[in-house]
Amino acid sequence: MQLDNDVFSSCGNCNNKMKIANDNFECETDSYERNMGSEISYSFYSTIECPECFNEIDLKINDEPLPLVSIGENKLN
Repeated sequence: MQLDNDVFSSCGNCNNKMKIANDNFECETDSYERNMGSEISYSFYSTIECPECFNEIDLKINDEPLPLVSIGENKLN
C-alpha cells in the first residue's frame, strides 16, 4: 500500500517547507470488526531530516475509510 500523492510538511524547528515523496512512507494496516462491518485502518510512517537545520521529523498519516456495506436486494416501491 502506498500514498497516492507526495506529502508537504514544514520543519517545527526552522519552518523550512519540504516535499516528501510518497514512496518514503511505510504502511501498517489494522482490521476491526464494527457494527457496519469490517473496518481497515491504514497508518503511514516516515522519519526525515530537515535539510536546513538537520532536525529529525517523525511523520504519521492515518486513514480510516468507511466500511463497505452490502445493502442486499431491497427494492423501493
